[in-house]
Amino acid sequence: MDSRLSQPACQVSPNRHPKYPPVILVLGLNHVDLIRLPSGTIPPNALVHFAPVSALDGEVLAELKPTTIISGLVSRGSDAVDLAGRLADLKYEGQYQVLTTALPRPAMVRAEISSVAPDIDVQLLEIPVQSGV
Repeated sequence: MDSRLSQPACQVSPNRHPKYPPVILVLGLNHVDLIRLPSGTIPPNALVHFAPVSALDGEVLAELKPTTIISGLVSRGSDAVDLAGRLADLKYEGQYQVLTTALPRPAMVRAEISSVAPDIDVQLLEIPVQSGV
């Protein structure tokens, strides 16, 4: 397993057999960020891996075979448009979920991200703003 990634709870079927759990790759976020996700976003049986955005490459995608990738709208040194472009270049065709606080025009933001990665299912996940932050 690539040392840039967190370790999974169990091995994943390379054929994505239905009885195996979904694999989620979380880029540039941590466990605390996921607590704020809407209920049901991450299936209870999912294998969740955390990695810095800089760890994303073809080798990581080939090894993990993620069904979903989650990142923030803006991370250190990159944003969701940049990351979607990288995913498209790497021929990723799964789901890309972008965490964001409330946006005035979410459809426009989603369209901009999707424009650089038309084969990727882009979704915006609105998370509540923490009080006192």
